Amino acid sequence: MLDGLGWLLEANREQAPFLNVAVDEVRTLTAGFPATTVASLGSIGTGRPPGEHGLVGTTMAVPGERRALNCLHWTAAGSGRQTDLRDRVVPEQLQPDQTAFERAAADGVEVVLVGPRDHARSGLTRAVLRGGRYQSAVSFGDLGGLAVQELAAGRRRLVYVYHRDLDLTGHARGIRGEAWGLQLRHVDLLVEFIAERLPRRSLLVVTGDHGMVELRPPQRVDLADHPELAAGVRLLAGEARARYVHAVDGAAADLLVAWRAVLGEAM
Repeated sequence: MLDGLGWLLEANREQAPFLNVAVDEVRTLTAGFPATTVASLGSIGTGRPPGEHGLVGTTMAVPGERRALNCLHWTAAGSGRQTDLRDRVVPEQLQPDQTAFERAAADGVEVVLVGPRDHARSGLTRAVLRGGRYQSAVSFGDLGGLAVQELAAGRRRLVYVYHRDLDLTGHARGIRGEAWGLQLRHVDLLVEFIAERLPRRSLLVVTGDHGMVELRPPQRVDLADHPELAAGVRLLAGEARARYVHAVDGAAADLLVAWRAVLGEAM
């Protein structure tokens, strides 16, 4: 799972020569809505669309909480005190259905997840990726090494490997600069490393959770520049790619008119 990869291989053949060898045979997948990490990992982990598994954005309103839940960190969203909400908003209760990993384990498949140490017991992992043994990788090289090691350790085994740095680089530096291209080259080397060491009768599936597009400054809307949009708003959730606006009682109709007047067809 290469966070943020999207359909960007053909435009970056020089940085991803190994992945582009089979680009003509690649199956194009459409991300669910919203096309963001929390929702897409939820769909991969459960086999269900966001409207069914319930994790519908980076932040979202949850019953009983005054502030939105940041699903990546499982804390209250915003700039205030970052309180761990895993005891109050229990991940296994927020998303109670069996994950794909739990179903695989119940069928006798040994499931191993390889990823960053801070994801091992995170709220998001517990909600939609639970059901396997977690192996924490300490570095990029360790990610590949652990993947190969775990694949070779058993016959009926599912190894899920998560790499986040391509997405982080894209958010910080954009997807057109040298930094993102260099990170993609590292990703290509990682996939090649694993592919060359696959045990017999193994399948390697490489996918992203969403893509990325660059927005020009005129395309961006900062709510701080439009104070009139705050009237009647109880809570803002979601993220820049898909914003959820929760209205105070009785204000929904007026709020909708005000937001449409400013945003028009842009949202």
